[in-house]
Amino acid sequence: DPNGKFTFSVDVGGRCGIAEYYAGGKIVIPHEIDYKAPDGTVTKGALVSKINVNMFKNVYNRFQVTSLVIPEGVTFIDGSSYIGCANLVSLTLPSTLRSIGSWAFSSADIHGELVFGINCSYIGNSAFANNNNIEAVYIYNPNCVIEDDAFVYSTNKSINDKITKEQRIKIYGV
Repeated sequence: DPNGKFTFSVDVGGRCGIAEYYAGGKIVIPHEIDYKAPDGTVTKGALVSKINVNMFKNVYNRFQVTSLVIPEGVTFIDGSSYIGCANLVSLTLPSTLRSIGSWAFSSADIHGELVFGINCSYIGNSAFANNNNIEAVYIYNPNCVIEDDAFVYSTNKSINDKITKEQRIKIYGV
């Protein structure tokens, strides 16, 4: 990254995973990355498809994050990616998202709605635990697996009618 805001990894297929962020405030994860491989080969436009575990190893940066936009193309958010981002108020998830790991957004302060598109098939244990300002949860895949306690200690005021009774129980506990 030319601004020194993040590090990333590249898999064998050329897809990128954001490994660590070194900034706060309003963060927009890039959709694609240009990079130079160790052999000198330059790749332009490698797609970002993953957010790696523990994005904010630096605790100071973790507390500075207020807004996060994850771009279309990202399919996986690893566990504990944004754990403890206590000032993260605004979160935009892509429709391409398939899986969110355990504790990914635990103890953030997300306000408003969470929308999980038809592609989302898994929400991990305590992924959104301790988020007391979530106003609504919309899950558009009736087969989405919601682990126990995915939304524990979170205040959810409304939910869409496309989820199953089992999913509703896992979100609300009733």
